Amino acid sequence: EEQRVNRFALGAASPIAALPPGSAGRFRMSRRLTTTTSLHRDFFDIREVGRGEHGTVFRCVRKMDLWPYAVKVLPRCMGARDRESALQEIYALAAQGDNPHALRYYSAWEEDDVIYVQTELCVGNMLQEWRERGPLPPQAI
Repeated sequence: EEQRVNRFALGAASPIAALPPGSAGRFRMSRRLTTTTSLHRDFFDIREVGRGEHGTVFRCVRKMDLWPYAVKVLPRCMGARDRESALQEIYALAAQGDNPHALRYYSAWEEDDVIYVQTELCVGNMLQEWRERGPLPPQAI
């Protein structure tokens, strides 16, 4: 079965990142056909690391650079409002650039009405960190 593919990668300088709220749904992305998802074509060692209401996150290694990443897969059954919200989240991540306090964004794409967001892989979690180091002092916040 062939799938429709829309690929886009948004950087901090992207004009798409500056779109006004509500306009993301009107943005057209290029399409191409493929018989396998980019997740399985471009990555290996794909393991689920989290699941929630807004999608599933996988830890995977990109074949091109052998570096581990996190890829969030948003569900196919999103309505227009949820899709708009997901695109706004992608634009916000892309606009962060190299902010050391934000999740680093690498790429996003859409295949067969499923949205994928590639970010840095965060090791550990905040609760684990808090237990090991204790709460942050007020001056650090």
